[in-house]
Amino acid sequence: MSSPHARSRTWLATLVCMVLSLGLTGLTAPPAAAAEPSVEAVQQYLDAYRSRHGLPGVAVALVKDGTPVLEAGSSASDEPLTATTPTALASVSKVTTTFAVLQLVDDGALELDDPVVQHLPEFVLDNPRGASITVRQLLSHTSGLPNPTIVPPADSPQQRVTQLRDVELASDPETSYLYSNLGYQTAARLIEVVSGQSYPDYLDEHLFGPLGMDDTAASVEEQNGADLISGHVTAYGGAIAMREMAAMNAGSGDVVSTAHDMALWMAMVQREGVAADGTRVLSADLVEESQRLQPGSGHGGLGWEHTQTSVPERIGKSGTLTRYSARIDLVPSSGYAVV
Repeated sequence: MSSPHARSRTWLATLVCMVLSLGLTGLTAPPAAAAEPSVEAVQQYLDAYRSRHGLPGVAVALVKDGTPVLEAGSSASDEPLTATTPTALASVSKVTTTFAVLQLVDDGALELDDPVVQHLPEFVLDNPRGASITVRQLLSHTSGLPNPTIVPPADSPQQRVTQLRDVELASDPETSYLYSNLGYQTAARLIEVVSGQSYPDYLDEHLFGPLGMDDTAASVEEQNGADLISGHVTAYGGAIAMREMAAMNAGSGDVVSTAHDMALWMAMVQREGVAADGTRVLSADLVEESQRLQPGSGHGGLGWEHTQTSVPERIGKSGTLTRYSARIDLVPSSGYAVV
């Protein structure tokens, strides 16, 4: 049996390609109206795909040239999963963490190539190379920090950073791409120290609020609370309802959102950092920088990852917990984005 992570990547990638195909080909509408895909075709595919793969539910949102154009959902039970159902974003949260750090760069509070320890004195590793790790390297997974499967319990980003004293670097900084949740949990603490706000409060005030993402929050408690739909483990063609296991993943995977809200996010990205009401939340230069391939990262940007085999080429981010999966994708060649 394939792993849950591998299965989620497969169906999410297929779903993205399906939605793009429905949006760009085979429509019966007149040419002037051909930009928007058929809601009926998307719904039919979602229902069939969910049933065929034994998935408990799928929610999708589609954005075109900075405007959300379609939302759809499909569920196997009486507990409907729709575009407005809060679910865990898992590692898609890293893109929101990235934008929060980049806002602080925009404000002149720090620079991408500043050593982390310059702003976060508690960032001390049992290795002299740790002092050279930069903010950019945290966000591009080139810091050399590992990604251990088992980590000690922590109840805050501050506590997690103090635990790094016993962590050995897996590589020299900026020499290779090494995916690291520890790097993004450090970034969450960096946001707190530089901004003077808690990580959840900063994201709510400076990102989710201005974008109108009313059902989005960074909260470990909410991930495990009664308001979050039960997650599922898929096995042998079925799905078992289970709540997500509790963990301290602030910065790396703790955001709860909806397909609707994430469409607002992707629309902002396509508008180069501008919210629907005209509010600028990030400079166009830094939005572009976030998507640019970073030194030593191979296929990685800042938060984003470039697909290597998919057609059409995409810039996106996937996320998988033990009971939830999510993905967002920008497709520069077509002007579409998919949640």
